Amino acid sequence: MGRTIKQKELACRFVANGKSLEGLIINDRAKQKLKGTGFDSLLLLSSQFNIPTNLLTAVVDAYNIERRCFRLGDTNIFFGLGDVLRIMAIPIDGRPIIETDEDPSELCKEYFGEDISINPDDRKGGITLKSLRKYCNDRKDHALEGQDLDCYIRALVLYLIGSFIIPTGSHIVAPVYLLFLKNIEEIGSYAWGAALLANLHRHLENHIKYRGFIYANVHFLTVFLLEHIPKVAYYILHPEERNGPPIEFPLMVGWNKKLKKSMKKQDRKSIEFFRNCFNELQEDDIEWKPYDRLPKDFLFGSYAIQLPLELAFTSLLCLERAILHDPGVSSGRQLFFSDKLFKLQLCDAHTKHDVGTKSKSRQGKKQTWAVVHGEFVNAWNDRWQNLYIDTNDAGEEKEIETAEPAAQWASACPADDMPEEAFTEPAAQGISFSLADDMPEKVFLGVVAREVRRSVGVTPRENLAARRQHSVPMGQTNEENADGQQIVELGAFSEVRRVRGRNHRQLPTPPQRMRTQGQPPTSQHNQK
Repeated sequence: MGRTIKQKELACRFVANGKSLEGLIINDRAKQKLKGTGFDSLLLLSSQFNIPTNLLTAVVDAYNIERRCFRLGDTNIFFGLGDVLRIMAIPIDGRPIIETDEDPSELCKEYFGEDISINPDDRKGGITLKSLRKYCNDRKDHALEGQDLDCYIRALVLYLIGSFIIPTGSHIVAPVYLLFLKNIEEIGSYAWGAALLANLHRHLENHIKYRGFIYANVHFLTVFLLEHIPKVAYYILHPEERNGPPIEFPLMVGWNKKLKKSMKKQDRKSIEFFRNCFNELQEDDIEWKPYDRLPKDFLFGSYAIQLPLELAFTSLLCLERAILHDPGVSSGRQLFFSDKLFKLQLCDAHTKHDVGTKSKSRQGKKQTWAVVHGEFVNAWNDRWQNLYIDTNDAGEEKEIETAEPAAQWASACPADDMPEEAFTEPAAQGISFSLADDMPEKVFLGVVAREVRRSVGVTPRENLAARRQHSVPMGQTNEENADGQQIVELGAFSEVRRVRGRNHRQLPTPPQRMRTQGQPPTSQHNQK
């Protein structure tokens, strides 16, 4: 009688150009020019750890296309813009990376001075990472300046895009990205982090649908898992490296050091082992706020400014890809979003796009992708106006202020089930609120923020600029009404104060916007 041999499960194929920076000598002037763009953070990763293929094979099968998250056990684990910002330190805010129809040969000639694409006669021809590496190394000892330096930087950034942000199985990068590198000073003004995330989601989707290979930044995905599931980190890390998660900026740098040592020494666990681990996962096994351990100044400057976008309900764009970014699907966070109609419409648009919107083609008159799928572009453009409110923070005493458009100003609205007596329409000369006892603190702040913005017609960005330049005078509050509830009236400038046995909270209102024909918006102070 023959023996039954258990066939070993094959690991999924992941494409990761982890050692792509080894041997690449970077020009010092180029490093200086890239400082603060996010690409300087990628230059810190001269070589990356070997990816744990068994772990990743087990987790990618748990990807949920509809919710754009991992469904592990009975929990939804969402990975989004905030994770990319902290782990990779590349910009998650800015102009979108949108598909265009361009001739790669002409792009190379215009931005490199020569055509280095594979096949100049093929409009879909790409540029190999090998040729970009050669282009950079041939000029490493040159005293580059002016146009020569710009061409070198474009080649270097294109190499980083093809290695880390949007890698491919053929080690070829599309010349179309040169369009976003035209002005060297504006390289960091594009949402490269959103493009990385959109590309990762799309390849996870293709794996679920077609069992396709995953050409994406799986190093980021690995670190995300280790941050949020300590049990997995314990199994992956060598005992010498189990001394707590790193706090080095960006997080990828610290994790890279730990994992490069661990992946060489560890006893590899099987795919089945990790799959069982995920199936038995309980909500208590997940670290929902792993970044709370980080120092307050971990994100600084432009990085701190972008952080509120981790709560954005929007569309992630990367060339022809459009992916829904909905932090509200996470099991471990209680998030509130007011505009249910907008949410329903955008979810419906993405559902149609995901099941095959190629039928929505550019028929007849030639149209760009941005025109055909304008709802996704508009959703991204309005990202600061569509932020979730984290109700887990309700009642906590925190200063309500961010360096860039504040989430409280941008997204807050009253809840659908808010008692009618808790909210009244703005009066002609101000806004009145009767504060019901059962109104959540976060909802109160949301009502105030939304109605003040509507009353004075100011955008969050204009509010920020004015607050940086001018002190905002405070208004007055009326006496308490017969029910002991305080009525707050708000004019163009005022103070919001809630008194119901809690500590006072203050939320300054934005200055009134005055717009004239052909002039940009200005604050009242600037009119004096």
